[in-house]
Amino acid sequence: MASQAPKALSDSVMRITTQAPIRSVNLPESRVEEILDHLDKVEPQGGKSVDARRRTERKPFRHFDVQLSVLHPGGGVARFLIPTRDISSTGISILHGGYLHAGTDCKLELPTLWGGTTTVEGAVVRCDHLVGLIHLIAVMFYKPEDISEFVDTGSDEAPELIEMVDQPNLIGRILLVDDQPFEARLLGHHLRCCDVDIEHAPSAQAAREALRTKAIDVVICDMHLEEEGGEAAIRAFRDMGYKGPIIALSGEWSRKKLTAAREAGAAAILPKPYDPAKLMQNLASFLRTASGVDSDAVYSRLETDDVTRDLIRKFILDARKLAERLTTCIEAEDLAGARQVSLTLKEAGGGYGFPQLYEAAQQAITALDASFSVAESMQELRRLENVCARLQVKRT
Repeated sequence: MASQAPKALSDSVMRITTQAPIRSVNLPESRVEEILDHLDKVEPQGGKSVDARRRTERKPFRHFDVQLSVLHPGGGVARFLIPTRDISSTGISILHGGYLHAGTDCKLELPTLWGGTTTVEGAVVRCDHLVGLIHLIAVMFYKPEDISEFVDTGSDEAPELIEMVDQPNLIGRILLVDDQPFEARLLGHHLRCCDVDIEHAPSAQAAREALRTKAIDVVICDMHLEEEGGEAAIRAFRDMGYKGPIIALSGEWSRKKLTAAREAGAAAILPKPYDPAKLMQNLASFLRTASGVDSDAVYSRLETDDVTRDLIRKFILDARKLAERLTTCIEAEDLAGARQVSLTLKEAGGGYGFPQLYEAAQQAITALDASFSVAESMQELRRLENVCARLQVKRT
């Protein structure tokens, strides 16, 4: 009897070789609606809340069977049926049952108001884990689209716009790599309400020196540095051992540039000039992990008496030892080891009543299986370490 491939691998092969589109989010429409309603409540993209600071107009665009084609860099096309959330002239947000890297090329068959579909091309610029295997993905179009083809834009209601991140929540140290000093001043202006330190490196060489001597939480790198291109700079940062998130900024929004940034090691890609809200959204995600903003204690649901409390206390000690092993695997870029530790924490987290540990471990596994790279899964792995550090027993 032939041996079976691991589930994650077999799923990947199936998705690459299948011809007919498969349903990406295997949930009832009612449950998908609940997820979208929750997103609109906490992050009013396409919702009814309006903030005067917001700039990018978005319209609700809820469909449940939109065809998504994912173009793999190594060849092959994976086709899915996915739910969509909202749309603007520059991009669309969707739900997907898997992880997609920033820069991944996509095609969407978008339903029009008068029937039929229109093919729109773009690239993934952001992928956020929601729950289970479901991710919220932002796709930016390669060229502006007339959204009146897809949604009614004739309403007299105020535009429904993208959200602004709560700036005071952001803390950490950011390294901006850009040869123009006015870009540093602009970034400082946008982050003036945040508790962040901004290090400005006017060249890739200065950036490497900063990374060698200072603790940097996030790197923001222009892709068009004069002396050394952004692609080469990002690759050099990775080669010297920097494993934190890198946000690439590019004024040339082409498939070639997006692919180059992704392959060099960028965790996120934004067009230049960037939307401050988009930048804030990326920084909020990365800095909350890198700087330890998530500091609330994590308690077990099973802890009800002294007997279970002692059981939980012993598990927490074991979990922290596993977290130390995970750190060692990260430093050694041991993909198999990091995945095994994450899997162990996932199984134990569920059994010992720690849903946050279970979810964090699942996110790490999903990222590792999708990227086959410890460096590209750094955000999820660091989040898992953070959850392990916050496990506690309740005080009596």
